[in-house]
Amino acid sequence: MFEKLDDYLRSVGRYLAVKDGADDILAEIRSHILERAETDFGDAGDASVAKVLASYGNPRAVAERYLEGTQIIAPSLKRYLLGYTGLVFSAHATLAFLCLLFGTSLFLFPVVFIPRMSFGEFLFSLPMYFVYDLGLVGLFLYFVTQNKKNIALPWPKYLGGERDILEPRRPQLGGLVGGITGCALILAAILRYHTVLFQVILPPGRIEPLLNPDAALFYSWLVFACAAIDTIALGIRFFWNSYAVLFAKNALILIVWIVIWNGAVQARFVHLGNFDMRWIYLGTLAVMTVLTAGAFLNCLFHLRPKVGTQAKSGGR
Repeated sequence: MFEKLDDYLRSVGRYLAVKDGADDILAEIRSHILERAETDFGDAGDASVAKVLASYGNPRAVAERYLEGTQIIAPSLKRYLLGYTGLVFSAHATLAFLCLLFGTSLFLFPVVFIPRMSFGEFLFSLPMYFVYDLGLVGLFLYFVTQNKKNIALPWPKYLGGERDILEPRRPQLGGLVGGITGCALILAAILRYHTVLFQVILPPGRIEPLLNPDAALFYSWLVFACAAIDTIALGIRFFWNSYAVLFAKNALILIVWIVIWNGAVQARFVHLGNFDMRWIYLGTLAVMTVLTAGAFLNCLFHLRPKVGTQAKSGGR
């Protein structure tokens, strides 16, 4: 019974892009249609329901009436959609062109994979990259909208925005001394043992690399690079304590993780009994990448557009 009504409600349901309450909305529409059929035509049979449906409205228009006030992406965030997509697509296309130029592939955990390709494949892939980046930015703005918190997104100055003068927590001298000491120790280990990734064999207490010599030296220098970047950024913040410094620091460290993920040097682990060092290595690298990406995004959120007069915020 009411087959046409059920089909109509299914059509309306396709446009009800809400997380909760869709069943209640459809039940309300069903009740309203049946009540109107009873009132206007004296009964709620198939024929009278069909007449009501003919004048009730397009399923999409009906769904939109019930969705008024419910936003997939908040109106205040819609200007970010194409602006952010343009920025992400520019970076995506640049990376793809560099891969084409150097004849290599790129894997950026967990969102980007660019295979080795010809020039023709590169051109045909650009529209796909744009659609992907548009969807990625749209998904990000959707979660920001649904979060319901007052999150101010960054809007670069060349796109018409001004940045707040916000300061992260002031660096401590002890942290800088510790960073310099750590860099010195890493450098000393590299110069003496040609690696900082080693195992101590007991007995007789000798030090052996965890990786084959080329990889051990290569990844040790990358560890030193990360430590040096962090220490240099800490030193700069004594003179210019800005989230821009932290943003640049995390961006550079992310580049180091990209180099590692793409296996610039083939790494082979030495035998360690029953331990599978490959999975420990991949797990550690994944955690470090996610943490750095989180810190990078946190700094990005603090480079937000200025509202009204400039206001300093210390102790953060």
